[in-house]
Amino acid sequence: MLHRKIPRWLLSLLTRLKNPYVANEHFVPLKGLRLEPYIADRNKTALHHLTRYYWAIDVLKQEAGVRSVLDIGCGAGYGSFILASALPHVRILGADYDQASIRKAARQYQLPNLAFRFGSLVEWPETLGSGRYDCVVSFDTLEHIEHRELAMENIVVHLNDEGILLLSTPCGHEKVQTEPPWPAHKIEYSYPALYAFIRRYFQSVVGADQPGFPHLEAFQVLDDLNVAYDHRMNPVVCRGPIRVAGPYTRGSESTSLLV
Repeated sequence: MLHRKIPRWLLSLLTRLKNPYVANEHFVPLKGLRLEPYIADRNKTALHHLTRYYWAIDVLKQEAGVRSVLDIGCGAGYGSFILASALPHVRILGADYDQASIRKAARQYQLPNLAFRFGSLVEWPETLGSGRYDCVVSFDTLEHIEHRELAMENIVVHLNDEGILLLSTPCGHEKVQTEPPWPAHKIEYSYPALYAFIRRYFQSVVGADQPGFPHLEAFQVLDDLNVAYDHRMNPVVCRGPIRVAGPYTRGSESTSLLV
């Protein structure tokens, strides 16, 4: 309710002045990276954010040939560290457009298979280069971006042919919210709209409420605590990146077909 009484631009400014590091961070793991302290506190926000990364570990362990993962929009870097700790033979790159966050993450989280760098979903070639990944993880990032179609274009171009996208973004509304209460968000989808959008870029999009979704049991901790969590399209597993060559593209620059 408070967000609706204060102009969005003012609320965003006040939040950033109060703590510039967490201005766009909805969750910072002040009690560590294990679930138990947050279960004891019934901390819904923490459980939502951490559980998705533990679910991603289960998914990636069963994926044959995964050797490289990009955690885009990694923020404070805790999720990238969780992945790298559980998957020591997989190269994990955490990337974010906030350089202060990246510097802090690089100081706080260090492993041989983990690196952090400045990177933008929209300005991918300029910040992340031309390499491809076996998996892209994008948790609660898409809603912060104005040019979401460019972000999805870049993801499909920089995934290997058998690569997967693990994605979550707020999508619990009946209708798309173009001015969400949280001022850092540019959009919050309805789950039908989110499915329609992602399906333009991937041949297969499977949400947690659909048959074939892997490792739904990872979210059992939320169900056991009766913590509200809408599984529809949150998260999703996306396979088969759609890349269409055209007269204006060359080789790896081929992008997906916008519908």
